[in-house]
Amino acid sequence: MPNAFERAPTDSAITAKSVVLVELGCFLILGLVIFLVYLPGIAIPYYGDDLGWIDAVSSPWRHFLQVNTDGWYRPLQAAIYTVVQKQFELSTIPIHVAMLFMHALLCVLVIKATADLGYGGVSALLAGVFMALSQANAFALLSNDTLSQVAGTFFGCLALWALASPYLRRPAPRGASIAYLVSVAAFGIALLFKETTSSFLPLLLCVVALINYRKFSLRGVITRSFVMAVPYICVFLCYLGVRALVGANSPSFGPGGYQFHVGTNIIINVLMDLSALVVPLSSVTVFEKLIERDLMTITVIATATLLFVAVIGYGLWLKRRYWKPAVVFVLMLGSLFPMVLMNHISELYIYNSTPFFSILAGIGLGAALECLQARRYVASALGGGILLLFASHVAAVRDKALLMQENGERATMLLDRLAPYFDQVPQNGALLLVNPRSSHAEYAVYLMNGFNVLQFGEAGIKKLHAREDIDLAIIDESGIARARQRPDALILGLDADGLKLIAKPKGM
Repeated sequence: MPNAFERAPTDSAITAKSVVLVELGCFLILGLVIFLVYLPGIAIPYYGDDLGWIDAVSSPWRHFLQVNTDGWYRPLQAAIYTVVQKQFELSTIPIHVAMLFMHALLCVLVIKATADLGYGGVSALLAGVFMALSQANAFALLSNDTLSQVAGTFFGCLALWALASPYLRRPAPRGASIAYLVSVAAFGIALLFKETTSSFLPLLLCVVALINYRKFSLRGVITRSFVMAVPYICVFLCYLGVRALVGANSPSFGPGGYQFHVGTNIIINVLMDLSALVVPLSSVTVFEKLIERDLMTITVIATATLLFVAVIGYGLWLKRRYWKPAVVFVLMLGSLFPMVLMNHISELYIYNSTPFFSILAGIGLGAALECLQARRYVASALGGGILLLFASHVAAVRDKALLMQENGERATMLLDRLAPYFDQVPQNGALLLVNPRSSHAEYAVYLMNGFNVLQFGEAGIKKLHAREDIDLAIIDESGIARARQRPDALILGLDADGLKLIAKPKGM
């Protein structure tokens, strides 16, 4: 009897209908679970670089003809945000609902891809559930300016699946041409959401080569692969051309956070990304324990992480005769580039790789459970461990949501208190915000001190108050003396989360 998640070698209407019903059921159940897990962060206010995406004035279509914020070209995200802000003002609920919806679709896609690879049933379900609950996804799903990352990853993965799926089944594929056109279109949509989805181009080309590898001679492989690759390359070149015409940021080497560097940073970034994928606790907790040098807790976390990796590795070793998991592993590593070349990398970019790791985790955990079926107590212990793993991820997501909610509320409070001061800044003057000294370490978008909840959102804040003529900057206490030398500067500090006046512009 065929597994519910595997495609049976028949095209009967009954089978097709049952598959659709199973997939719809998975989407509804996982969607509900995802919504409940992320509910504490469903209305996190704008803060940090989220503020740069505030634009309820422009026409949504205009975003396709200009750079969007800070020189990036993400027209689909910018257009959607403009529509949302015109209808719902600064409510972030519609944005989060859209991202969670897209995430649920991606989870179902992970289940389908795992089943198409030949690992249905428990393995496919475990892959989908891990994708749904992994704490590594929290940055992407809880932030307000990351629809581009979530949607870009979904459409990039859809492009890969639509390209490969027909060729993973027997008999010979039917409808492969339509699936191929869907793949090309999905890749184009992914690019319009975010430039980092360009990493899917080499992945698609690798899949194209694999599709033709066992069917043709060397000349045939090269010819057929070239023909299939041309549409993807043309889409990518057209995208690059549009970016150049609108004057969007171009990748470059240098010392900046978003600039590239070839050195030990690559190794460090890869290790950090892989660690964030496999750690079973909140990465914020891990960071805090490392800062506190809590060796006991760090040892427990490291042991749990190694045990998780070992079980997955054992399951994958049981399937070592099959080449498909190895291909998924290569695709996972490929999805880390070019982001790991950057000087500064954050958890956000891990979302690109989580679908591939989820498939590997599902295959490994499923194979381990299958192998240990005869040993009831060991299988029960492993099953309990998997449930504990998922519970830990749920707790981590909720903890991160609460931290981000607190940051968003603090940003809203500071913006409210800053509002009256914008009228006190002279034309072309400066509003300088002084960060107090703090002994608390900062980490990503979760642990932020002082005015840093407004950092990188200065352009959006000025636009919000119609004061794009002024300089708005966050400085340290060490820069106060220098700031005082500017006669048109209004300098504000923090006092128990309230604002205190440090210096007025001269003549006021």
